[in-house]
Amino acid sequence: MRHASFIASLILLGCANSSRDTSVGDVEITTLRQAYANTHVVRTADGVVLVDPGSEEHAEEMDAQIRDAGVDPASLSAIVLTHGHADHAGAAAWFRDAYGTPVVGGAGDVGMFESGHNEELCPTDARAERRLEEDQAATYAPFLPDRLISEPSALSELGAEATLTPLPGHTEGSLVLRIGEAVFIGDVLRGSILGRRARTHFYQCDLEDNEADVQQLMDEIAPDGDTFFTGHFGPLSADAIRTWMADPS
Repeated sequence: MRHASFIASLILLGCANSSRDTSVGDVEITTLRQAYANTHVVRTADGVVLVDPGSEEHAEEMDAQIRDAGVDPASLSAIVLTHGHADHAGAAAWFRDAYGTPVVGGAGDVGMFESGHNEELCPTDARAERRLEEDQAATYAPFLPDRLISEPSALSELGAEATLTPLPGHTEGSLVLRIGEAVFIGDVLRGSILGRRARTHFYQCDLEDNEADVQQLMDEIAPDGDTFFTGHFGPLSADAIRTWMADPS
């Protein structure tokens, strides 16, 4: 019983709101967690951007966490959405309305942005099945990003090395943001609740396509990526992702 309580405590720690700082070359990343989802504050010599501001219901809490991380939200040069699900994109309009920060998103997710509704979610494990009804019903105020990405593009707000690449799969408009050796992959994969393993995301509608997406990520988009920042738990090393590729789970 004591062992079970200890494990439960560790899991709760993994899911709690938290903050973590990571350096990848000259890129400084503060990962802020709200209700399982990661928001990344990304600093380079050229500017600061916010990747996935989280859900609309936690926008004010996220605003406070960003300030606690030493960043004035009014100083953000852009908000990047890795995809249009409510737990990642829901707070984007709140921050834009509050600070005038331009929002960048994938063209393939316009339907979700304009409706404020998640498209169909396909659970991959029992935990996701238990959460499906709640997650499927999540909504946010409809909006349209200021910039829609449909092909590989530079993110000038973070300098010449910052690129956005569409990677349809988890959603049609999923994007990968790469800045040097730091790579932000949204829900292409997730981290493990405990440890450093790469895991299949809680929701994927086509597992074979997901494997192909990860192959493209590692072979074409970020073959020399060092640290991969996920939408849930993580971050992941390149070795952890290649281990998953050998035995997806």
